[in-house]
Amino acid sequence: SEDLGLTFSDYPKEIQSEAMKLVEQNLIYDNIKRTVSLTHEGDEDYVSSLTLVGVSIYIGEPIHSFIGGETGKGKTDLIKTVFKNFPQHHIFEIEEFSPKWIFYNHKNFNDDFNILLIDDINLTNSSIVEILKRLTDNSKKVKKLNTVYEQKALNIELKAKFLVILIAVAMILSSLVPVVFAETGQET
Repeated sequence: SEDLGLTFSDYPKEIQSEAMKLVEQNLIYDNIKRTVSLTHEGDEDYVSSLTLVGVSIYIGEPIHSFIGGETGKGKTDLIKTVFKNFPQHHIFEIEEFSPKWIFYNHKNFNDDFNILLIDDINLTNSSIVEILKRLTDNSKKVKKLNTVYEQKALNIELKAKFLVILIAVAMILSSLVPVVFAETGQET
């Protein structure tokens, strides 16, 4: 995603007015549910959970999540649909996450919040797991990552908040993040 540098005041007055009505009337969640239900009828519990996960980054305690389930059940589409209701310049949809992805893309991150939606994650790669451990460590204000790039040491410090949502077909249990199973809605 590209940081467009938009602030609330950059939007047309009509949009600002409608947004403020939603805030003042505590209707933001209802609006997200209504929007998502247009394409995902019957997924209210998942919408509730994903909305809370999404909001968690903005209140300072990101709830990193692992979404697993059978292929073709709509996991990725549901997540993308829910997260369309969040600031798009914070969202990074990643279809093929490799150990070098963070290093090649770190300059594209926002200074405040970054939500990584990582599809088809492979947690058998220890390098990926180490990077995810650092990104999901809420106790660290600065995430420090090191690698070698063009035969030189590269040290990266990421100061923004990160929310990581992993999506996979296989039901992989990991102590890395809370696990939410798309079929059962149970957290382990």
